Amino acid sequence: MLEERWADADRLSGEAQRSADPFTRLFSDASRYTRALYRGRSAEAFKTLDRALGPMATAGPTMAGILALGGARSQLAAGNPAAALARAERVGREAPPDAFIAPAAASRFLAARALARLGRAADVTPLMKAMEAAANADAGPRSKRRLLHLTGALALDRGDAVSAVTALTAAEALLPPRTSIGPPASQPPVWFDLGSALVAAGRDAEAARRFERLITGVERIHHPLEFVRSLYFLGQIAERRRDMPKAREHYQRFISYWGDGDLDRDRVAHAKRVVGGSPIQ
Repeated sequence: MLEERWADADRLSGEAQRSADPFTRLFSDASRYTRALYRGRSAEAFKTLDRALGPMATAGPTMAGILALGGARSQLAAGNPAAALARAERVGREAPPDAFIAPAAASRFLAARALARLGRAADVTPLMKAMEAAANADAGPRSKRRLLHLTGALALDRGDAVSAVTALTAAEALLPPRTSIGPPASQPPVWFDLGSALVAAGRDAEAARRFERLITGVERIHHPLEFVRSLYFLGQIAERRRDMPKAREHYQRFISYWGDGDLDRDRVAHAKRVVGGSPIQ
């Protein structure tokens, strides 16, 4: 997948799907779901996810919890906050306690952001209070980083770019060192939201550094939406700088992923116009 060898990835996933081991089949479904999002096929991705996630603990509770949380995050990014909320709340109810993925804490983060986008601000407050209590009780950085990330993300969603940049920069400072391939890394969502906030604040050069960091590292493997959209935003930044060769380079790569999918059709149309040689406005 990192090398964009989709046929080979499809073949390996198909072999895993024929396994007698339910955990291996779940891993195959997780791969199919992620590849569909890289191709911009969200309807296919979420159909795969729905089929894969039966009772949360039947085939490896940690893997199921990771996949369910990823689905909630992707539904939110795809503009489906009600579906994201339902998935997040299900994780909070059903996923077994697991210190590795902290399903209750992660589901609170996603549920709070979904509730805010649904206009249910009053329902966000108790979730924020629970996260503040966890951050105060946790000697490590993870709970504090999650609270700062949520604070910044909510500010970004309501159009307060300055507050968003402040909180998300603080969250970025609490990220772990860059990691290798493995479970979903914590860096890409923070980098993406901070880059988006910096764009909203008119700080393109700083934003570009976050997007470049996201697209060049293996941490992005389980974060296809943040990765592909970073390519588009880098194209926008280059376009604003009147660097059209670089803009077309980023837009062409963006199109190579989502040109034939169902996500961000307005952005795909814009990217295609620029790659086709339309003058900038």
